[in-house]
Amino acid sequence: MRIQPTALRRWIVAGTLATTAVGGGLLLIFARLQAGKAVWTDGFFLNGSQWFDAARTTVTLVGIIGLGGAAFLAYRKQVSTEAGHLLDQSTSLRDRYTITAEQLGHDSAAIRLAGVYALASLADDWHDFGNDDERQVCVDLLCAYLRTARSAERIDRQEENVRSAIIDVLAGRSRKRSDGMDGPWVGLRFALFGADLTRANLAGANLSSANLTGANLSSAGLVGVNLTRVDLGGANLASAFLFGANLTGANLTNANLNSANLTSMNLGAAQLRSTLAEANLTGASLVGAHLTGANLTGARLTCAKLTNTNLVGANLTDAILLEADLSGADLSGADLTGANLILANLDGANLDGANLTNAIYDTHTRWPEGFSPPGSISS
Repeated sequence: MRIQPTALRRWIVAGTLATTAVGGGLLLIFARLQAGKAVWTDGFFLNGSQWFDAARTTVTLVGIIGLGGAAFLAYRKQVSTEAGHLLDQSTSLRDRYTITAEQLGHDSAAIRLAGVYALASLADDWHDFGNDDERQVCVDLLCAYLRTARSAERIDRQEENVRSAIIDVLAGRSRKRSDGMDGPWVGLRFALFGADLTRANLAGANLSSANLTGANLSSAGLVGVNLTRVDLGGANLASAFLFGANLTGANLTNANLNSANLTSMNLGAAQLRSTLAEANLTGASLVGAHLTGANLTGARLTCAKLTNTNLVGANLTDAILLEADLSGADLSGADLTGANLILANLDGANLDGANLTNAIYDTHTRWPEGFSPPGSISS
């Protein structure tokens, strides 16, 4: 808070008058005490030494009071200076935002690229300043750029470099650091709905709770990505590489995972009603996942963990379920025509109405108690 000059002068004049009045009053009090009279009677008379002692005591006490006042004024000045400094810093940061926003909209790809890194740096500076709301605004602007449609005149190598830089910034600051600590942007909101992230490399990024509804992630590198509770409804993940990705609690309703590689991926409790035709799910953990009506035609599910998975009405035609754990899974009404179930574990699974025509299995295939599989055992 700044003190206006006029108000400050008034405070100084008032303080001086008050100090003078207090000093005069104290001098009379100490003079009476020197005369040995606690109450005014017929006046009193002091010699020079007594007047000197009374004045010295008065000056000392007034000096102490004055030091307190000076300290108070110094404190107010310091507070005013610090407040002014913070205001200047805030104004400077906001001015930088305006400049970087203009850079992102510039016709020159080189200037747009500079704007990307400047905005990322500004976001970090806002965090250091203690204002994470403004940091989120910076991240929102970077995400908004990725959501904008690529105009015909900008589909070139340079524009690809700008978009790749934004993706690198988002992924880099949301990965774990070398010391094992979370990246500085972990926990921020990433609004990337409808964004074109084709072939984007987001390996190792923590995008927990991000909004990727309708995003195009075809052929994207999503190795080890944390996508817990992420909304991927209607997203295109065709041919995406999701090795070791964590999609626990993610929404994959109507997502396209054709030919996606989901090896060792964790889809626990994910909501999924999509196509996984030809998808590579080798070793994937889909324990408790909701795959009702999913298209898993020809999907590779070797050694996959599908314990208690909901596969009601799923299409598993020609799917490879070699050594897959389907214990307790609900496969009622599922189509397992031509599926490879050699060494698979279906103990406790619900196979009511399931189609097992031409399914392949052997003596090591474990079936639900009392269930008689059709056809013959594979040699």
